[in-house]
Amino acid sequence: MNIQERIFTQLSKTKKVDLAGVKDLETRTNGAESDFKAFDDMLADWVSRYIDLQNEVSGLINMADIYSNSILDLEYSLDEFGKSAEDLGINPFQFDEYTNATATVGSYQSNLDLNNEVLEVAKSMKQL
Repeated sequence: MNIQERIFTQLSKTKKVDLAGVKDLETRTNGAESDFKAFDDMLADWVSRYIDLQNEVSGLINMADIYSNSILDLEYSLDEFGKSAEDLGINPFQFDEYTNATATVGSYQSNLDLNNEVLEVAKSMKQL
């Protein structure tokens, strides 16, 4: 019998300390420490990814502004081209470029609500 077991044996006689209870404490402490380490590692990884996302938000918002301005420029050009073509008695849709530009503007407008919703979510991310 080693010294630790003798001490626990003596304690169990005099103080009613159960050796199995002490072993249970040790096992549960080790388990809790192991679970904390796994949680802490997972949390650190999540925080790192969240901060990366936060850093991407400003780039996303900037790109959305650039895209929006491009669409405004395209709409202006479409309007100007359409008026010029109609003044000459030409249907502007006879030009593939006009048709493609119109489709591009339509795609932007049809996705505008969803894009704005996503941008609002991105903008609302709390800073860590």
